[in-house]
Amino acid sequence: MAADRGAFIDQSQSLNIHIAEPTMNKLSSMHFYAWKKGLKTGMYYLRTRPAADPIKFTVDKSRIP
Repeated sequence: MAADRGAFIDQSQSLNIHIAEPTMNKLSSMHFYAWKKGLKTGMYYLRTRPAADPIKFTVDKSRIP
């Protein structure tokens, strides 16, 4: 999708990449793919999976004095 928009963007666009388990091979492959597609920015942010999942809970407001 970013490559499709690239022709209509004068300067650059922020490209955020979300990968659960990034490796050097995956990142290198993604950078070369973006370059071959003509993207002006290879990557702005690399987001990975959080180290731990937060505990989800709710508070029963009727029990609060």
